[in-house]
Amino acid sequence: FRDYPTPDRSIFDNRLYYSHVSQRRSFTVGMSEIGCPYPCTFCCMRQSGWDARTAEQVVDEMQECIALGIHEIDWFDPLMLHDRGRALDIAREVRRRKLDVIWSCRSRVDSLSFHGSKSGADHELIETLSEGGCRRIYFGIESGDDDVLKHMMKGQSASTNLGKTLAVVHEAGIMALGFFILGAPGDTRASVRRTVDLSLSLPLAYAQYQIAVIKPHTELERRHVIEELGIERRQFLLQRGLLALVAVEPNDGDVQIERTLMRVLGYRVFEDADGKMNRSLHDIAGGLLLVSQFTLAADTKKGMRPSFTS
Repeated sequence: FRDYPTPDRSIFDNRLYYSHVSQRRSFTVGMSEIGCPYPCTFCCMRQSGWDARTAEQVVDEMQECIALGIHEIDWFDPLMLHDRGRALDIAREVRRRKLDVIWSCRSRVDSLSFHGSKSGADHELIETLSEGGCRRIYFGIESGDDDVLKHMMKGQSASTNLGKTLAVVHEAGIMALGFFILGAPGDTRASVRRTVDLSLSLPLAYAQYQIAVIKPHTELERRHVIEELGIERRQFLLQRGLLALVAVEPNDGDVQIERTLMRVLGYRVFEDADGKMNRSLHDIAGGLLLVSQFTLAADTKKGMRPSFTS
C-alpha cells in the first residue's frame, strides 16, 4: 500500500466537508493501511492480511493536508493502531514537526492493551497518541455478551478490562466512541440488554448501534446464506427482482407484515411485452432481497403503488 500515491485533495473545495463529530475545519478523511488479520464473522475484510504506509508517509500526507487548509483528518483504516510501533512513530513525528492538525481513527480496544483483553492499558501508547494530535478513537466493541462475541469470533471479552482501558483513553483527552451490533447470531433480548448496559457503563462520548447485516464475503454469508439456504451470491445477483428497504413502525404487527408482503409481491413495477409497468414480482418469479430501513417508511394502505408522502 505504501507504493500508492496520496490522494489529490486540491481538486476539491475542502471547506465544504465536515463530520457531525469533527472539531475543526477544514476536514478530510484518509486511509493509511488496508486489510485486517482478525476473523470476525460479520466483516468482509476478515483475515485479508494487513499492509500499511510508513509513519513518515502518513505524516507527510498530514502536512500536505495542512498546506490545503485542512486541520482535521479522520483515518478510516480498519485497524490504524494495530502496529504499536508505527502508531507511536506517527504520533511522535506529528509532535516533532509541530503540525497544526488533529486526527481520529478506528481501533480494537485490545490494540491499546498490548493486544490482550486481560492486559492492562498501554499508557505509553495512549498518552503518545494524545500528544500527537489524536482526539477521537472509534472502538469496535460489538456486544456486551461473551457468548455472542464468541459467535462473532471477535477474540475479546466483555467481562475483562474494556472499561479500564477506555478510562485511560478518556483521561488522556481522547474521545472514545463505541460501535455495537444488535441481532447477531446468538443474540437474545437478554444479551441485547447486556450490550446496551455495557455501552452505558463505559466512558464513551458516543455509542452507535447497528442491526446485524449479512454482508458479501463474510463468514456470516457463508454460514447462513450459502450453506444453510443454498444460495450463492452470484446466483442471486444475476436474478431479476427487487431490493426492498423494510421499515417497521411501532404499531405494525403480523397483519401489517402479511399485507405488506402481499403488496410487495403484487406491485406492478416490471414491464410487460408492450413496455408498460404491468407485471409484478410474482408474475416474473423474481427474487426479493429485504434490507432493514429506519429512516423512511412508505404508506401502502391504498392502491398498488407505495406513497412516500407521509
